[in-house]
Amino acid sequence: MDAGQRIGIVGAGAWGLSAALALAETGFTNVHVWERENAGSGNTARAAGLVSTHLREEQDIRWVLDTRRRFEALRAWGTEQGLPSAPHAFHQVGNVTISTKNDEFKLEQIRGRVLRAGGKAEFLSAAELARPAWRLKSTAHSSGLFSSDDGYVEAGDLIDLLQARVRSLGVGVHTSQAVGVDVTGSDVRGVTTTAGVEPCDQVLVAAGAWTKALLARSGLPLPVKPYRTQLAQLEFEHDASLPIIHDGEQGVYARADGPHRILVGDGTEHVESDPDAFNEGTDRGFIEKIAKSVSRRWQRGEAARYRTGWAGLCVGTPDRNAVIGPDPRVKHLHLMTGDNGFGLMRCLSLGALVAARLQGKMSPGAEICAPKRLDFGLKDFVIREGFEL
Repeated sequence: MDAGQRIGIVGAGAWGLSAALALAETGFTNVHVWERENAGSGNTARAAGLVSTHLREEQDIRWVLDTRRRFEALRAWGTEQGLPSAPHAFHQVGNVTISTKNDEFKLEQIRGRVLRAGGKAEFLSAAELARPAWRLKSTAHSSGLFSSDDGYVEAGDLIDLLQARVRSLGVGVHTSQAVGVDVTGSDVRGVTTTAGVEPCDQVLVAAGAWTKALLARSGLPLPVKPYRTQLAQLEFEHDASLPIIHDGEQGVYARADGPHRILVGDGTEHVESDPDAFNEGTDRGFIEKIAKSVSRRWQRGEAARYRTGWAGLCVGTPDRNAVIGPDPRVKHLHLMTGDNGFGLMRCLSLGALVAARLQGKMSPGAEICAPKRLDFGLKDFVIREGFEL
């Protein structure tokens, strides 16, 4: 492909900007990103930002490990530029998955996948889970898996870094514009904006939860479902060194959110949500569940206090794999959606996958994400979030 072709990207979230970065780094010189609001203001802004290798697919773990390496390169560049967001974009605090003795086999399976992918994972006994610094409550029936290199990203800082980096490479980032795709027959002409049609040789739609509705306006059904998840921020006595906790016994996860605050999440709804009309706050039942979970899991957890909470959207797919690659129905149209609840942790690696596909190359794992695998006429499927093992 001619590196001078004009490539338009719809969506300036973590995935859209990661694709723009990979394209610019591999020599594409005419890349533009259009966003209807501000960069990172959609799904990305509401994400917990977990970077966990405790996943159900070995290929996903490889993408997480690769993204983590790319995070470090991006942070190094930002530090050289004196960007205040660079030190905070990734926090390596470790990651603990807790399970019961009856489900210990799941931890063994996860550990095998992590080790084969090149990551780190060690078993923890109930006594080891109760190490003083973590202040966790565990019982004789608990066991855990610990990966010391995992952590979390602050979405706002990551978006700031990505924006600065892609702009430094000549990528155009255009915000506060209504965005769509201009499809004529079996070909795409460009990106539609408030100012009119922006002609493009190739168009990538990376609009997160809005991708399905955006394509539908062009008569292109897509079998994905945006679904709602919830997060709560609590005042807590623990410091910022707390590792990520995936509590398999109670079905919640938590991470530090600065000194004396934690984010606790789950609240997943297994029904489709409208990205333009969903409840962006938290439900009373979710808050009550979180309060009980924190009280049961942490020493003095009953003293934690709810500060605020919000809901965001993830995008589910029939097989829980992302949808990335050329749309087989329309020439020069490419898709990038279907995070299934763990989008940020794979963003930079999946951006590189997009860049490779646009050059006609097949990266490892590209086939499992290829849009051509989908039944575009599928009307319904069961939502199962990505972290469900």
